[in-house]
Amino acid sequence: MSGRKTIIFGNGLGMALDSKFYLLSKALSDTWGASDDNDFFPATYLSPETKTLIETCLAKKGSPEGEDDLDKLQTSVFACNFLDNVGQGLQENNLHWLTEHGKNFPMVIRHYVHDVASVFHNSSYELPDDFASPLSEFIKKTKSHIATLNYDPLLYNLLKSDHLDGYNGDLVDGIWGAGFKESNLERKYQKNFGYYLHLHGSPLFYESSGKVKKASNPTIHKCGRHIVLTHVAHKPSIIASSVILKAYWKRLVSCISESEEVILFGYSGLDDHLNQLISGRTNNVHIIEWKSPDYDEVERHQFWSDALQVDWPRLTPMESILEFIDW
Repeated sequence: MSGRKTIIFGNGLGMALDSKFYLLSKALSDTWGASDDNDFFPATYLSPETKTLIETCLAKKGSPEGEDDLDKLQTSVFACNFLDNVGQGLQENNLHWLTEHGKNFPMVIRHYVHDVASVFHNSSYELPDDFASPLSEFIKKTKSHIATLNYDPLLYNLLKSDHLDGYNGDLVDGIWGAGFKESNLERKYQKNFGYYLHLHGSPLFYESSGKVKKASNPTIHKCGRHIVLTHVAHKPSIIASSVILKAYWKRLVSCISESEEVILFGYSGLDDHLNQLISGRTNNVHIIEWKSPDYDEVERHQFWSDALQVDWPRLTPMESILEFIDW
């Protein structure tokens, strides 16, 4: 379709609305401090014993503070999963490599990650109409693909009423009432819809009867298996372990191949797995990013050229990226 693009949104979208609320460190801390009787986090899984385990893993007191701490936790989760599998053969002798805390640690971390992502999802923020309307009209006109690395509903609230309408809509995410199937993403009967891809998952995703489904509220089901909220080194492994995320990243390749341009909107450029996927598949990349007080356009061009292996990509720095309307 003429004019079709692939638009990938990063955390800068939310940061442009509230640079404090959308900080990962704040969400990690807020979730850590939540109590069992907190309406926002009913039945939190961070018991005092669990917090002690996490603090011991991080070799410090208090909540995780960022991706470096999540790196250590995810490494511990992988180790627990491995030892749990190894220990299955010892159960007949009442032996196991792990204590009950160790066996439950991966689930606890998944639930913690789910609650952190839910902080962003349960926000009351909305995209301003001056930004949302031109984007909505562009999607309707071009059936451009929308992909997000975020967990908040900013884009979903914009798209669900006007663009997500089954196979009759402008965009398809492959999740029907019976759950997600990769075949749901296939175009049939001359349909030419675009795709809406949660590349790093959502706290709405949960598993039921062997299918990934989407809840109406993140507090209904706590899964965490389909959320990529960790250090960049572990993100590809989590994507590969999720049927829906693996399918979304596979579909992203075809989205880029049929697009005139890839727009990176509010994306830091630090996710190597995304950079590598873009690299070599297109030279038409447009980056819209925040223009900080010490912004150096030459340095940023070099950064993006190195990150994406693209010769001098188009760069649009803005003091407020929500003022961008020239899709």
